[in-house]
Amino acid sequence: MVSVLRMPRFAPTVGMILNVGCLGESEVVAGDKGLNRPVSGVTVMTTPDPYDWLKPGELLLTTGYTFPSGQDEICEAVRRFIDIGISGLAYKEGRYMPCLAKETLQLADTCSFPILRLPPDTTWTRIFDSTYRFLLSEAPPAQFTSRERPDQEVMIDFVSFLLDNLDLPCENIEKLATDLEIKANPNYSLFLIRQPSIAELIKSAQFLRSATLMESKNCIPIIKHGYLAVVWPSTCNSNSRSILDESNFLESVFRKHGLESAAQMAVPYHATAPEDLAQSFIMAKKVLSLHNWDSNKQFIVRYDPFMLQNNIIDFMDTNALSNFCASTIGALIEHDAQNDTELLKTLEIYLTYDCSVAKTSEQLFIHPSTVKHRVKRASEILGLNSMTFQQKSQIFLAINIVKMLLPSQGTDTGKQQFLSES
Repeated sequence: MVSVLRMPRFAPTVGMILNVGCLGESEVVAGDKGLNRPVSGVTVMTTPDPYDWLKPGELLLTTGYTFPSGQDEICEAVRRFIDIGISGLAYKEGRYMPCLAKETLQLADTCSFPILRLPPDTTWTRIFDSTYRFLLSEAPPAQFTSRERPDQEVMIDFVSFLLDNLDLPCENIEKLATDLEIKANPNYSLFLIRQPSIAELIKSAQFLRSATLMESKNCIPIIKHGYLAVVWPSTCNSNSRSILDESNFLESVFRKHGLESAAQMAVPYHATAPEDLAQSFIMAKKVLSLHNWDSNKQFIVRYDPFMLQNNIIDFMDTNALSNFCASTIGALIEHDAQNDTELLKTLEIYLTYDCSVAKTSEQLFIHPSTVKHRVKRASEILGLNSMTFQQKSQIFLAINIVKMLLPSQGTDTGKQQFLSES
């Protein structure tokens, strides 16, 4: 395998490389919706089993000489290329490479995986020379600046800059968004992931980039300050269903690669504006730092990006935290202890699964009507006729604080002891 690899300054894509003529008069035969896939390098297939040599983001060139001969085997090879996360496949049709079967082309279209047919007179030297010059350029050519530059590339730079400058004033962020011609009033869901080492974070980032490309997701994985930040641009409002979908997608990627047991992910309750993104990052870090990793193997930890404004999470001393928890859920803890009920646990699962009665029922192995009854009873004990979004956020935060700082491993007696210390 021969490769040219780099960390691109302006994130060139397959479409950019095609437009500047690096691949000659190539034809896109499938996967045209994936032309925005980033290209980190170019490699030539010189072995019949290149899978261990390939890296996400590489553009694979082949004459078909070492390619499988059968159409089923070719389709399976393309499937494996997609799983690895390479940016695309460019091939010469003819002497060694047959016309691709309909099933292979449909697979590429479904997964937005570009397959390019190269002109028969194109040489590897010409492709490598022109692509190498383009990839190593210090700035994008003029035709890829400003409005014509893909939105995703602009968003990556924008989010990366915000996370590098957490104390940037809001007015500066708003002006920057305007100058970059970013869509008006975007919202962001910021998921923050911690793992034992930077090496594991880098592997996770690669898996996420591969999965997001394969499924045409719009998230931006960036390693910043020892964490993996996954920022999801969206137009959804607070407590949106999409945040649950985004969380489920990220969790599925970690579970697929067996990483969830050695990772924790802070998940927001709602999306937030660009000027609040830095605050959301800080909040997620504090929530993860409060969460005891050794004694609690829970993968998902939820946080409220707006809680910083109320200074709740900044109350780092135990007395202040127990005061907040006592005023928020103390009555429910006392009721469970005196009546041997599980209203608090039911409410926790109910809030964790975005107030889904069905999922709460599945997790607790109880009837949906029992879930509804317990949630209603919990609301009555807390003196709430109907819980607002802000009240749900505070209740869930109080539950997690008790779990993180509890001295008696979660028993009702321990909970009462913790709250009585105030």
